[in-house]
Amino acid sequence: MRTLTRNQWLLLRVAFYLAVVAGLYGLRGGVDWRRVGDLLHTGEPGRELRLAGRELAPQLVDTLLVLYARDYPAVGITLLPGGADLALEHLLNGRCDLALQTTPPSARTQALASAALGDTLSWHPIALAALELWSAAPAAARVDLVGLRALLAGSDSLGAGLLIAEDPALGVWDAFARALDLDPEAAASPGVLFVADAAAVLASLPARPEALGLLGGFAIPPDAAAGTARPLAVGITATDAAPLPDPAAVAGGDYPLWYFLYICHRENATVEAAKLVTHLTSARGQRRIERIGFLPARRILREVHLRREPPNR
Repeated sequence: MRTLTRNQWLLLRVAFYLAVVAGLYGLRGGVDWRRVGDLLHTGEPGRELRLAGRELAPQLVDTLLVLYARDYPAVGITLLPGGADLALEHLLNGRCDLALQTTPPSARTQALASAALGDTLSWHPIALAALELWSAAPAAARVDLVGLRALLAGSDSLGAGLLIAEDPALGVWDAFARALDLDPEAAASPGVLFVADAAAVLASLPARPEALGLLGGFAIPPDAAAGTARPLAVGITATDAAPLPDPAAVAGGDYPLWYFLYICHRENATVEAAKLVTHLTSARGQRRIERIGFLPARRILREVHLRREPPNR
């Protein structure tokens, strides 16, 4: 009987894990977080890990944690739903060990952490995605950052009239304002309509074909392409090149609207929290993020290749 090599066993193990995750996704294109919880709520006493902020990147988070639980079955993982604000609230109140965020902690947040926890917060980017502008207008093709800033300032040079965005508490709005170098609260002008979530943004666009819809690339609904709205190309100015938000354009820096997914924790983190952070920021963890279908934070698209020709050529 043939004996499998170590690499072959590893490939079989990874294939099994991915098959389990694919089965969970089913026809809906996403894992029910309650079913993921059934896989994660096991572990040895004293080896618990609590992560908050699932709604920031449902597919990525669910898949990463299912695979991590398979690698480290002794760790009991609790996955808490909610967006950026609720995740940060959980962290500041000691209800979780790790919180996902779309922006680094502000000075105000650090002050709250110091007062509530007697500690500071650390954060690490783990993945990268586009901030996408969608439209249901048949002729819509592109927008630019100058026009977007003008729209938020009350001068609509784009002719959009309205920007529809999800609840700011979910985190995408703060990332968008940061990408435009604007204050999130000041940018929430009368030209912005906030709705419940990304699905509500897409549902609002057909009735308002002139409007723009803001979506974060980590949480685009799996059925988004089935509707009438489509993502637009984005340039810096009206005359600059405007690429679509495809992975190559985002990773190469050509697409100008993007954001990181951060994992945030207390400076004095628990052992299990530190282990997960180390895993996600390691080369292995970054490769896993890429295999799931997202851009890792440390990906370099334009690699440098050094070649030396033989002297006789």
